[in-house]
Amino acid sequence: MRLTEHEKQLIEQASAATGSRLTTWCVENLIKDAKRDLYITDIIRLSDEAFNQFVEHLDEPLTEKQKQFLAYQPEWA
Repeated sequence: MRLTEHEKQLIEQASAATGSRLTTWCVENLIKDAKRDLYITDIIRLSDEAFNQFVEHLDEPLTEKQKQFLAYQPEWA
């Protein structure tokens, strides 16, 4: 990973301030941020109106095609 001298010093100071080894501090923070970023991308944000429409669709009876799809049993199952 390429860092400027200032970035490297900042990371070294942070790891020292927390009493962590540099590698441990970097990995822990990278993992934490990766999980946060993945969590954020998994969230679907809807306006109140869009959410209400979504819920209404969930409450609708299944169409015949949906029933057939749910009843389908593939050979490999």
